[in-house]
Amino acid sequence: MKKRIAFLFMLLTSAVLFSGCSSIDSRLERCFFERSGISEDADYLQYQEYDQSGMLDEDGYYTNADIFNVSDAEETQPLTGTVHVTFAENRYLQISYYTDAEQTVKIDTTACYLNPGDSIYASNAFNTNPNSSLYRLSEFRIFEYGDGGERNALETRNASDSGLVYQIPEDYTGTELSILPIGEYPNLQISLNAYSIDEDKEKQTLTDAGIWYINETRCDESLAEISSIESYILKFDYDEGHFFYVAASPEPFTRNPENTGVVEFWETELTEENASYSVELHAYLSLTVKLETGGTVSVNGASAQSVAKRKTWSDEKLRYGDKIVIETDGACSITAGDYQYIQATVSETDDGLRYTFTITQDCDDAAVSTLSQLGISVNWSIHVDLLSDGKYGSCTYKLDGTEVSGTLTIQSDQTLTATYHITDSNYIFAGSTGLIFDWVQNVLSNFININQKTVTIPLSMDMDNQTIVPDDWLFSVK
Repeated sequence: MKKRIAFLFMLLTSAVLFSGCSSIDSRLERCFFERSGISEDADYLQYQEYDQSGMLDEDGYYTNADIFNVSDAEETQPLTGTVHVTFAENRYLQISYYTDAEQTVKIDTTACYLNPGDSIYASNAFNTNPNSSLYRLSEFRIFEYGDGGERNALETRNASDSGLVYQIPEDYTGTELSILPIGEYPNLQISLNAYSIDEDKEKQTLTDAGIWYINETRCDESLAEISSIESYILKFDYDEGHFFYVAASPEPFTRNPENTGVVEFWETELTEENASYSVELHAYLSLTVKLETGGTVSVNGASAQSVAKRKTWSDEKLRYGDKIVIETDGACSITAGDYQYIQATVSETDDGLRYTFTITQDCDDAAVSTLSQLGISVNWSIHVDLLSDGKYGSCTYKLDGTEVSGTLTIQSDQTLTATYHITDSNYIFAGSTGLIFDWVQNVLSNFININQKTVTIPLSMDMDNQTIVPDDWLFSVK
């Protein structure tokens, strides 16, 4: 306020001097004064009151210092530091500066004078950028100014957790320093994921189900780094020959990705870190149906296909939501395929029965029981792991006469056999009834392979996802 009163005093003095010129009409003087708005200013009115009360000195200053506020009083305090430090403003970063690491002594950035050896610390920078939450403090640049106004770069310090911006060297002889906070838009990582939900409702990553593109540039990694200040278009071109589309996050731009083979996302301007995009696919489902007396099959309302007596109908590219309508006057059975995904209803028609199968997203572990209650027999399947190593030898397996190993899918109407080969000469198959028999068995082993035994493994749905171990229950040795 003190400065403002002084300014008004100088302005009034100028007006008086201006009015004293004989070449200027007094009416022009009044016009300038009225247009200036000074006569209505609150400080001017206060100034007039002080003047009339004799409370101004000869220079026009108020003589009672008690009326000035604290900040005005601070402006007049003597500053003893020899180095004047200025702080450039970054309009997108709000930063406070301190002389101590604990940040208890705040620096007045409008009037900062420090001494050699003093330190400058910065608070965490607060992002005020209205366009992007990604903007952040990158570094501080320290400059000095010479007597002639020339600027020299002294140091660049990366923003750090310690908060230290600069420590003036003990032997520093300059008088002018400047601190510049520099911000940046860091590159952004976005996560790209294609996955499928398996029968156990577990998410399985798909690595070969399609290709991601960012602005038409192919991306083969699950993490992509892009500029955070440029917009981008993201799309996923999936293998529609083997997979069908289920869902995507966030909501894609493509109206019908299940029909186009491409999932395209809206053009995005980045405002958040760690953007994530995902596409859920599923391998096509299959179904094979046998009609004992023949009939017709229609998929999703299309023209019905005729099926001859005791022949089968099949489809290898079924999706969630597909509806299969079967009409027959005899038995209907499912001989192969993903029956776990079928929800069925049965109704009577004038000519027999109508079976309606809907492919659902939920895998029903009790589908065989559920379908059998509707009169639909199922040739179920199980998944097993075949262990070949035994305690006393090795085991080989055959499925319908063909040798198999490892992980296997078996239909209920198939035959699985196991042959155990004892390789340890100290053991034979159990079942001997005495020393003489054992002697005969040992003699015969020189002519025929009696240390080998084959059995047929009885299949059941309880074996699904189990491991067949020969020594546990198939063979007994002694």
